[in-house]
Amino acid sequence: MTFLDHSILENRHPEDHPHLQSSLVAPDILSALLNRRSTLVAAPVGYGKTTLAFLARKAANTWLHVPLQEEDLISEQVVDSLLAAITKQLWHYLGKKPQEFQRLGRRAEAVKYFFQGYIGFDIDYWLETLAEDRSEQKAHLHGLALLKPRQLFTETADDEMRLGVLLDCIHKLDFDGVGVWIDLDEEWEKLPDEVQDSLAFLYDFLNLLRNRNLHIKCLAVPSVIRFLEKRRGGQTLSVSVLTLEWTQAQLAEILNRRLALASQGKIQELKDLIDPERFTAFLHEYGDPRSPSAWLDLARFLAQQISETDILPGNDKSWLTARRAYCAEHLKIRRDEEGNFWRGHQLLEGLVPRKRAIYPLIKYLYEHPGIHRTYQLTEKLNMDENALNTNISRARKDHIEPRFEGEGDDEGGYIYLVTDYRRGGYGLQHTDRSP
Repeated sequence: MTFLDHSILENRHPEDHPHLQSSLVAPDILSALLNRRSTLVAAPVGYGKTTLAFLARKAANTWLHVPLQEEDLISEQVVDSLLAAITKQLWHYLGKKPQEFQRLGRRAEAVKYFFQGYIGFDIDYWLETLAEDRSEQKAHLHGLALLKPRQLFTETADDEMRLGVLLDCIHKLDFDGVGVWIDLDEEWEKLPDEVQDSLAFLYDFLNLLRNRNLHIKCLAVPSVIRFLEKRRGGQTLSVSVLTLEWTQAQLAEILNRRLALASQGKIQELKDLIDPERFTAFLHEYGDPRSPSAWLDLARFLAQQISETDILPGNDKSWLTARRAYCAEHLKIRRDEEGNFWRGHQLLEGLVPRKRAIYPLIKYLYEHPGIHRTYQLTEKLNMDENALNTNISRARKDHIEPRFEGEGDDEGGYIYLVTDYRRGGYGLQHTDRSP
């Protein structure tokens, strides 16, 4: 069973892996994203926003596609950053297709102005070198190199004017427009203030560019999209607001294609690996059954189990091990600002500050990683050894450890609250202390 290639199931961005592009499945939202308007797409982390953007860029091959990174938005001059990003993509395009310079005519002077302003090396050297390699374009490229630098704009020219001229040059190259792609995974409140201001400004600024063939496509988590949607009004360009969702059939198709690639065709579908109902039922309880990443992650654990044991996870014991491994990685224990404990997205309702005995124990283990000797815990928490062991047992059984159907108390390999018999102590593992 060691024929499974785990890397194919681990890869979160198949758009960067040429062998995985055959496993891509276009979501229903794809055609709606390709409208000639600015668009907001809401989807949680792990729902395939980056892959969706990749599929859209391939489908809209008559646009010049421009990625705008978060660092580009941390600027008071965000439109200047936008101009720079568009210019760099135009540079890459013309570098690959120098014959397209012939289409520009007099606009070549404007293009050279932007190149000299936003490209960080000697443009004329590059043009002369390119002319040597492309004899059929030599005369034209040489002429472009001879163009003298010229200040096209006065000091009073605004960013809209500069952007308008640049978009006009791009239109001359027979592009239908410019697609600017912003891909964000952070929640709105965690984005830097400068990024929040820049996003809001861009969607206001676009009202001035209705006829300039510029479309901003922002793919972000729902909290970001909700904020930007509220800004829509009389002074803001109307935008399409979409939600990225997957059907269970689409998710199964994504996974089946990956499994077939990972096993070189020896496993064709999920049902060849495990009972699909058992697989999806587990995700409904402990994962996110609507997330492509959750489907792939669980399948990866099953693939690892096959490699280690040569037993398909239909076996109850191997299935139990795979479930525990999934929970350990994806359902970390964390404490929020109010002191409540969570396991993944699940609030541990019984583990709250009013639990006088158990709560201080778990709080101490959470704040102090590692294994703690029994005598150390009894001193720190002011309880005898019997009380400590009892509270550990209750915390594990009633509050912390996921309990799987058919799992008995004698099963070993607990996920979170571990007992170190050799050292005679306890420790809380698989925790997330990030803010």
